[in-house]
Amino acid sequence: MSSTEIRHHVRPMYPGSFFPEEGSSVRIDEDTDVAALARYLDDDQWFCIEVTTAQWRRWTSDGMEKWMVDADQQTTRRRIYVGDRLAVDDIEALDGQHDILLANMRGNGWDHVVRTRRGNFQSIEGDDVVYTAEELAALAGARDGASA
Repeated sequence: MSSTEIRHHVRPMYPGSFFPEEGSSVRIDEDTDVAALARYLDDDQWFCIEVTTAQWRRWTSDGMEKWMVDADQQTTRRRIYVGDRLAVDDIEALDGQHDILLANMRGNGWDHVVRTRRGNFQSIEGDDVVYTAEELAALAGARDGASA
């Protein structure tokens, strides 16, 4: 016997030496930016929150129950960044050397990248969202006002 349900998980991404360091994945009830960010608003070390949505299948056999990601269904991922959305012209106007970043943008067809609040640059893809620090502060203020 089996049943299915859609589940959403979030995990913070932290700057690493060469690759991002991933935090622990946590299940959330709904796939909204507010729900995804809520538990991380007081942590200023992450540069993005990755949201994964997948269909999970429950398998029961001999009284044992196990939930697993349904491999036959597509899993979606999107990222929520905090930083500045920058186009090629914006990058060219920055101080310092950004030739490799500009070459990557042009070579990969990226219209924009994000310079995260931690200072690293990341590509923006598909359903990714970029919030400014001010917008993140407004979300935190709304949360704190609602819980007061």
